[in-house]
Amino acid sequence: MSFRTRVLDALDIQKKSIKLQVNERFPKIYSEGDGESLAIDTSPTNDMVDYVVSKQIIGPETIHEVDPAADKTVGTGLIGPNVGNGTATYQTLDVLGFVVGQRPSDGGTAASIGGSTEGNVNEYKNTFPKCLDRSVASAAERKEYTGFHHLNGIYDSKMHELRDMRKSALAPHDLDSIHGSVAVHTHKDWPDNVRDQFQLLQTNPWADCLYYSAMKLQFLLTGITIPGSSEKASNHRGLVRMLVLKPKLPSIKVRFTGDANCPVINMAYPPHFDTDLFYTKTKTLAGRMDRAVQRDTLGGDQDLTHITPEFGLLNRGNIGKEMDVLPESIHYGHYKPSDGTRHHLNSFDVITSPINRKAYTVLEDKTFTLDTVHHGAASTRLETVTIPFNKKLKFAGRLPNSDTSVTTLTENTNNEPLNLHSRPIVMFLSMDQKISCQVTGYTGVHEC
Repeated sequence: MSFRTRVLDALDIQKKSIKLQVNERFPKIYSEGDGESLAIDTSPTNDMVDYVVSKQIIGPETIHEVDPAADKTVGTGLIGPNVGNGTATYQTLDVLGFVVGQRPSDGGTAASIGGSTEGNVNEYKNTFPKCLDRSVASAAERKEYTGFHHLNGIYDSKMHELRDMRKSALAPHDLDSIHGSVAVHTHKDWPDNVRDQFQLLQTNPWADCLYYSAMKLQFLLTGITIPGSSEKASNHRGLVRMLVLKPKLPSIKVRFTGDANCPVINMAYPPHFDTDLFYTKTKTLAGRMDRAVQRDTLGGDQDLTHITPEFGLLNRGNIGKEMDVLPESIHYGHYKPSDGTRHHLNSFDVITSPINRKAYTVLEDKTFTLDTVHHGAASTRLETVTIPFNKKLKFAGRLPNSDTSVTTLTENTNNEPLNLHSRPIVMFLSMDQKISCQVTGYTGVHEC
């Protein structure tokens, strides 16, 4: 029994609590028909299945770019010859990840400041990985599958019990003690117009809030890659790295100008998942990061060989970043994020790279081995992840009427938390085999 539960029990206060279930059904990405390789499912019907399959990002077919110095392709995952079947041996890397909460947008949004073009949408990059939209996953979107999905677990607008716990929501009729003749009856004392709600939230910002304890998730991982004919008799095991991360949002500073005495907000750009995820001093531009930069040549890039840029799963950060020099911009004096340049790191380089802790908080980082299904025993592994929230999440009450001349409130509530600074990311990196995963879990939500 938690401390909060003991205090409420001692004061004889009854608070409702629920377990908000995690949505564990996903669009079917790959066809389930017979075949040697996994093909994208292009059927017109988007069936929902209980599993997800990883996406290969480095492998035999991964061609990054042509090395101008050696006149050959690099970054293909080639690690050596194979005398068993006469073909070369490749090393692959798969990624499978989940973002907690609603599907993050593919780009940031920001209005122009002072009529300028600074701070526009194109300057904001994805702090979270691009996730597949499970509701409208068409065949074209499934072909652009990145290996990441989003999980329910922050809010469910269709759950009546969760709605009944909100101070701002109208009590559902099936949970109300008096209904029928009184259509809009509710026991909750909440304003019915925009002005009173605004005044209430100004006086008490925590008037509409819920207490979130922790999210408990279970991932059942299965290795599904069948090795080649020369490896069927061997004990094939793949290396899997599990990461639980939370993006760090930049701090916001406020100052007042001396000429007009106006407040000015200044903050750095949020981290970019594609280029700010990893950082390690063991990989520089002269090493495996970018093979086009040579140490011993007389070209103009030999002075960049010692630089260590931040990098992601596929891209590295650009060296010459552009700084925001417009005084009216909220990002004045900070470097703008960029899409980066494709790096030449192999599977081993990426799976062993430390996380960039200036941009992401590491909740859990562990590695383990996983057999494939055809070996039978030890082909699956159950991983339990606990993501602690332990905080009150405040909401902004009910949505106003779409007609600006009417100040009444609708029955719909604002379901996006105001103080959830960053959403957790659960990511699996699998070397030398493709993995399948089933997800289940819940989030503990309590009435405040």
